[in-house]
Amino acid sequence: MEGNQQEQEAVTLSRRLSKLRFTRDVLDIQDFTSDTFKPSDVIEKLLESGGFSEDVHKTGKDGSSVEKTAETLFSACSALDARLDELEEDVEQECEHLRVQLSTDHAGYASRISQTEKQLQRLEESLDRLEKRSDELVSFGRNVGTPFVDIQNQKERAMEMADILDHLTIFSHCTDVSNLPSSFHDDENIEKCANIVCLLMSAIESVVHAQPSREGDQQFMMGRNASNMPGTIGAAWEQLVLYLNLLDNKIVSHFDSAAESRNIAAMAYYSRIMEKAHSSTSGSAILMSRYISRRSIFISSDSLFEKLDLNFSKEQGSDFKVHGLDSQSHVEASRRVTYACRHVSENLHEECSILEQVFEDSEKAISMFVTRIFEETLSETIGRAFELAGYGEEDTTAKLRDSLRLTCVSYRKIFNLADEACHLIPHPEENGLSVVELAEAAMGSILAEYPGQEKQWHQLLGLKTIQASKDDLSNDVVLNMIAINEESLKRGKQVIPENRMAEFVEELFFSKSTLQSDNGGAALLDYIGTYVMENLHHVEEKALKQLESHGIWRDVSINEKAIGVSIDASFGAVARSASTAAEIHRSLVEHHDKNLVSYFSTDRKEPRLALFGLQRGIEDHIAIILESCLQRLMEKTADLLYACQYKSDFLIVGSNTSEIERPTATCLKVCAIFNTVTLTVKMFLRGNNYSSFMHALTEQLEKTIEKHLLKFYYTPGGALRMKRDLSAYAECIPPSGAKKAFDDLIAMSNVLIVGPSSVHEMAELVSYLDRDRVNQFIKRRAHK
Repeated sequence: MEGNQQEQEAVTLSRRLSKLRFTRDVLDIQDFTSDTFKPSDVIEKLLESGGFSEDVHKTGKDGSSVEKTAETLFSACSALDARLDELEEDVEQECEHLRVQLSTDHAGYASRISQTEKQLQRLEESLDRLEKRSDELVSFGRNVGTPFVDIQNQKERAMEMADILDHLTIFSHCTDVSNLPSSFHDDENIEKCANIVCLLMSAIESVVHAQPSREGDQQFMMGRNASNMPGTIGAAWEQLVLYLNLLDNKIVSHFDSAAESRNIAAMAYYSRIMEKAHSSTSGSAILMSRYISRRSIFISSDSLFEKLDLNFSKEQGSDFKVHGLDSQSHVEASRRVTYACRHVSENLHEECSILEQVFEDSEKAISMFVTRIFEETLSETIGRAFELAGYGEEDTTAKLRDSLRLTCVSYRKIFNLADEACHLIPHPEENGLSVVELAEAAMGSILAEYPGQEKQWHQLLGLKTIQASKDDLSNDVVLNMIAINEESLKRGKQVIPENRMAEFVEELFFSKSTLQSDNGGAALLDYIGTYVMENLHHVEEKALKQLESHGIWRDVSINEKAIGVSIDASFGAVARSASTAAEIHRSLVEHHDKNLVSYFSTDRKEPRLALFGLQRGIEDHIAIILESCLQRLMEKTADLLYACQYKSDFLIVGSNTSEIERPTATCLKVCAIFNTVTLTVKMFLRGNNYSSFMHALTEQLEKTIEKHLLKFYYTPGGALRMKRDLSAYAECIPPSGAKKAFDDLIAMSNVLIVGPSSVHEMAELVSYLDRDRVNQFIKRRAHK
């Protein structure tokens, strides 16, 4: 009964197992192979996955029934494992069978490959034998063929020599080239005839040079043997020379016809024939020279210029006139040169293209053409341009400037053409051609005269500027002169060779006269030095004249306007000129550093010395002018003091405080003048110029005042008033200049203030001063 129940449970379990949904998420191989494997764990997983029905869950709540079911399950799994082992064994047997079959097939394939390799080796050996046989055949052909070639060449040379002897016989027995066979006169055979002549003449030359002992054989080649008998080599040579001349004429005639119709192929054909006839490229030189000479640009220069004038007038309009150019002569002449050079450039490229196609030695032909272009056409073009512009008739600044501009335009255009020519001739030196020398030659004497003309224009315009501005010293005038110098430098840079540019720049900037402080030079610094010096001289005259004005020296009345006008027109004018001169020097230094210094070598000191010499000369001259004006001012001041200062001004009795504390009227007038001088000079003078002037003014004013004061006698009250005057004089001068001079005067004035008993004591206090000066003041004490 119990056995039937277990069997029934197993069947039920088997059915349920068939319904289980085994997935990788529920069970995997690790669930059965783990060291901690428990059947209950597997059952639990199955239960959780929902693989069993509710009946299974209910069966055996204590788990005993489930375990039995699991055991049954594992029994089934064991049966499955056994079946799997059987299947695995079957698979291995099948694989072994396949391996045996594959090994058998591989052995068959290896045998077939081995047989194929043996066949390939036999084939390679056959090819090697075939190649050796081929080399043997080639060597045999070479050994056999060379004699055949030599025999053929000898045959051709023999036939050629036979032809040469036949033709040589014809020419040696001919007495007139017109009697030669008709084949020698047929134009269709002209190339063949040229070859015959070349061969015959070469053969005769070879014979003569090979046997120099034969008398007369060498002479006939030079045409010195006139008695050559018919049938001799000399007779043949004479007829060949005559026939060659006839042939040359034919070739030239045909070449000219081809050139006239611009048939370049025919021209090249006859050029080659000419070279063959003369056995060298020198034969084509005849055609080169003839072709170039017949170009329209060389036939007639007058016709060329008429053509240029006609085309130029069409471009400029119907009102243009060829002759008698107006004030725009420079512009018209420049345009004429430009148009002519453009025409030449077009002609140059066109003709050079033809020469390259016609002549084998095209470089030689182009060199000949370019040489004639520069030596004839361009040279005459430049000369005609200057002639039509009328330069050289007047040496005015305008004419010179136009001439210089035209020189630059011409130079630029000519050398642009030279550059073009250099590109057309890859190796001009091989033909003895220097395009730069040709360009310079085309400019002719114009290029040689350029530096002198530039200096002349520089000098004339500089002198003209000086004359126009001789009464006004202005930096703008100098800037105009500098602009003139810059214009000359700009032109010179275009025309003057680089290795001579430094010399040219120096000659325009300074001269030996500049270095020697002599105004007789003709360079920029010379003009400016002359200009500045003449204007300073003029300023000096006006300043001294203004200081003579009676308006400010007439009396002690103070007319500030009159004083201001007079001082401004004298010291102000000189100070302004000094300031302008300093500005002029800065402009020159800037011009030197910006535009000139690059042309001079680093050890070249003369330009800087010239600038320094000019500056020193101007400063010395300004110092002399200021000294003259200061001397005249002191003379007028002394006259004013003498005329307007009264004895009573310093003979004050009593204690009139208001009178003592107030400077005298004469002092106030002098102070007004010197205050104006100080303020005016301070506005324009700077640095050493200002300090030097103020030192001189203070020194001379102190001496003038001291000399003036020693003419009067002083009471104590008058001495106090005099001391007040001295303080007022000192206030006119900046403290740095007045302190020592006027402090000494004020100290010495104390000996006039104290009583008689204290004079000796007071004199001891100023014992550091000159004793004679102190005694002079003591003597000016007034006695009651």
